[in-house]
Amino acid sequence: MKNLNKALALIVAIAMVASFGTISALAAFPDVPSDASYAEAANLLNELGILTGDENGNFNPDKTLTRAEAAALIVRTLGMESAAVASAGATSFSDVPADNWAAGYVNVAEQQGIINGMGDGTFNPSGELTYEQIIKIIVAAIGYTPRANVSGGYPSGYLLIASQTGITRGATGTTGQPVARSTVARLIYNALEVEMMEQTSFVAGQGTTYATNGKTILTDCLGKYKVNAIVTDTYTFSQNVSSGKVTLYLDDDVEDRFENIVYDGETDLTFDVGGTNADAYLGYAVVAYVGEDDDTGNDTIYAISPRTARNNTLTIAADEFYPGGNDEDDNKIGYYDANDKAKTLKINTEEDIIIVLNGEEAYNYDIADLYDIENTILENGGTAMFLDNDNDNEYEYVFFYTIASGDEFVVTSIDEEEFSIEGDPDGYIAYDFDDDDASYVFYKNNVKASFSDIEVGDLVSLVRNDGSETIVTTYISSVTVEGTVSDRSSDSGSYTYTINGQDYKLSDAYDSDEIAAGDEGIFYINYLGKIAYTESTSTNSASGAYAFALSVYQKSVDDASFDDNSYGIRMVLENGSVVKKDFASKIKVVSYDESDRKFTTSSRRNTEDILGTYFEIGDDFQVFDPTAEKQTQGLIKYEVNTSDQIDVIYIANNASGGSVSEPATNASGSFAVYKNMLDNTTRSYSKSKDSIQNVYFGTDTIVFNIKLEDGAVTDEGDVSVSTTARSFKDDSVYQFIAYDGYGNNSIAKAVVALDSGASNVDAESNVFVVSNVSETSVDGSSATKLTGYISGSETSYIIYDDEEDVDFTDVYGNADAYSESDLMRGQVLIVSVAASGYVDGIQVLVDLGTTDTSEASIDLFAESIPTAEGDDSDVVLHEGDDATNVYGQFAEKNSNRINLYCDSTDNIEDLDGSYVPSIFNTDYDGFEDFLTSASGVNFYLVDFSGSRISVKSTSSPFTTSTVRNDDDIRVPKYPQGVYVRYYEDDDMKDVVVFKFAEI
Repeated sequence: MKNLNKALALIVAIAMVASFGTISALAAFPDVPSDASYAEAANLLNELGILTGDENGNFNPDKTLTRAEAAALIVRTLGMESAAVASAGATSFSDVPADNWAAGYVNVAEQQGIINGMGDGTFNPSGELTYEQIIKIIVAAIGYTPRANVSGGYPSGYLLIASQTGITRGATGTTGQPVARSTVARLIYNALEVEMMEQTSFVAGQGTTYATNGKTILTDCLGKYKVNAIVTDTYTFSQNVSSGKVTLYLDDDVEDRFENIVYDGETDLTFDVGGTNADAYLGYAVVAYVGEDDDTGNDTIYAISPRTARNNTLTIAADEFYPGGNDEDDNKIGYYDANDKAKTLKINTEEDIIIVLNGEEAYNYDIADLYDIENTILENGGTAMFLDNDNDNEYEYVFFYTIASGDEFVVTSIDEEEFSIEGDPDGYIAYDFDDDDASYVFYKNNVKASFSDIEVGDLVSLVRNDGSETIVTTYISSVTVEGTVSDRSSDSGSYTYTINGQDYKLSDAYDSDEIAAGDEGIFYINYLGKIAYTESTSTNSASGAYAFALSVYQKSVDDASFDDNSYGIRMVLENGSVVKKDFASKIKVVSYDESDRKFTTSSRRNTEDILGTYFEIGDDFQVFDPTAEKQTQGLIKYEVNTSDQIDVIYIANNASGGSVSEPATNASGSFAVYKNMLDNTTRSYSKSKDSIQNVYFGTDTIVFNIKLEDGAVTDEGDVSVSTTARSFKDDSVYQFIAYDGYGNNSIAKAVVALDSGASNVDAESNVFVVSNVSETSVDGSSATKLTGYISGSETSYIIYDDEEDVDFTDVYGNADAYSESDLMRGQVLIVSVAASGYVDGIQVLVDLGTTDTSEASIDLFAESIPTAEGDDSDVVLHEGDDATNVYGQFAEKNSNRINLYCDSTDNIEDLDGSYVPSIFNTDYDGFEDFLTSASGVNFYLVDFSGSRISVKSTSSPFTTSTVRNDDDIRVPKYPQGVYVRYYEDDDMKDVVVFKFAEI
């Protein structure tokens, strides 16, 4: 339940909206952000036929409006499109000829007294319209010209009227400046429901009187009505309404409002969905624009969207339900939120909850029946969305969605004559559009669509409402993510995959065994935002500028690629992979001459001749000797030709010791020893400076770590590649050769470090509290990733068996007490990292023994905390050479002291069963007050109180509220175990609290 950029935003929109039938109501312009202040206005005016997009469907919100466009816009707003068509032809303006596209609009606008010419016989159709000019046009269109004239005339009188009537509400514009289309859209939108003004009387000698008449542009010019309603039925939901229709439960105030649609005083009315997706809003409180369709005569919805601040939704996947939180008496459902916290939602009990299964009616169920449906979803996989449509925090609807195996696939072919599609894996459907009983609905990327919108390469998800071919909702997604699965973690049996830093779950119809950490490819994301299909891409075959040569060998005559000059090299690349690469038939060598401080490049010669000059040729591993006359094992640089054969190789100068002066000619691609410190026995690594003596490293410095046996690398796994930060430990001494960083205080580009090897678990290290154990990938191979907290910060460690053998010990130092399979969330460890950057040692200090919180022991000594044999005391001290581990049960916290349950007279002996809270501050072998809270202590909380373990670093881990137990003694409301890591000199660094279920 966690975490793209633009692609992720779309996926979230699909998952939260499209997946449960709540699609964006208005056909949005692609260049209008959904959260723009003018978005609703622009989209509604488009639905009403007032505003149109360009040839690409774009609204162009920042584009200014011309006078001709303004004429067309206001005429459409007044519902006079047909009059404009009839009025096309000659105009009274010299610059608007009869064949001008806007001639009819200009004539109607002039006849209505809305837009006048320039006073010189011209109209200036392409001239930009200013803010005050569009205000004047709109005010005149609704009949307020007389009032504007007596209020100051143009422009101040018109601006005043626009402000008083709310026309300018939310619109931005500046007088004298061209007006943007986005501003115009908001102004007209505001004017739709302003009462129009008309002449009421004329008396000679007394003048004309005007008054508002209750009419509006929306109702009387466009014949549309704005209503608030709840969608109570749709043609895909039940058999009660005909195909293509929905039922709206209207607010009571609609009586006598309608003139040209059927209304019999009932609060339920049925409408055609028209071009909208009204059928997607089952259960929602909506605002709809309705009217009579001129062609069909049917009552029709022209636009629809959810009412602001009325609809609350909560989406719960099958693996996010928490049955332990269900409470039938209080009508509650248990679930986990985005932070994996156990919570509950409440069902509205005034009426039976409406349950929708795959978009189809499932009758009304009470809370008990809902639990049965929930169990089915839990068993078969699926997702539920709960809907509260009156903002009272009680849910009236729940939508369950499941997809059967085979009903989700990537389209590989489309038959437009048979209206069928098929794809991988094994997907097929044919749509029978001639079947009157069939109902097909299509959505693509959050927008209502049709069969023609399906394209090869799209992912389709088929929700079959009745399990047949007759009622099908097709969700189409063109969203893909290309990358590598860097992490795979499991929680309650559900996998989460991390790709490009974002987390995804698998579709319920997908086999989780088919994706592993390290898999690289294209991942197809379905309408729920889940991975539904994968397509592999090529594996990593990149070669680096640097490589560690293991051996140079002559290829066998039996090798199919053998020729007279057939040689190869086995080497470790910068990415850590081991490869064999062929030499070209002719190569050249770039080498460094220390005496001349110059790089020399040999002529391109036969490989056999030139390799023998610089390398010892042999199939087997050779001795590492950087001072040898000929290159054996060691660092090189290389270039390849178009056939991926090495045709240029760089050889460093013989590393006889000391430093190397900056070359007189530092040619591009040069390669030389910067500092030889193979005999280093005293100079240690400084983490803060990232240096050893005056040899400096950087974030881009590549470290080849090598282990030697009898002076040679005897196994390819003895060479690993990392960074200095992962290879070197602070204040530790290393032998190494640094390359390409000439002169003092320069940063080395590459390093070969010898026998940096495994390092033992450091008893003085801070503890590591595990928050997650997952599978990850290293160079295409599987590895284990430990995530958790150390020194108060979150970090991760990698266990990579291909590189390091991990030594496991218990708190007493006993070897082989644990293995990698025993690692789990909530454990307390000390972790050692080798020079390779991978874990080489783990000491388990606290092992809870189970991830099932229902089985977690309240008594931390019941097979969960390692204790000395036969020790039954409440407080356990384990003394090590450098640290003491303290295990106990929390009683209370006074001031800066942590109080544990222990015997009041003998803190360490067996107890007689009476538990008396007391401060554990008695001297014990010279240790006094070692449970005193001090500054700089790292506190962690391992929470078992729900059915999932959560781990966090916190300054307040203790729950101090109390209850009375069976013996009428006040005890902590939540039983809590305590682990304390105590060091010499009264130094307490780490405290881990384990919180269990409430008593």
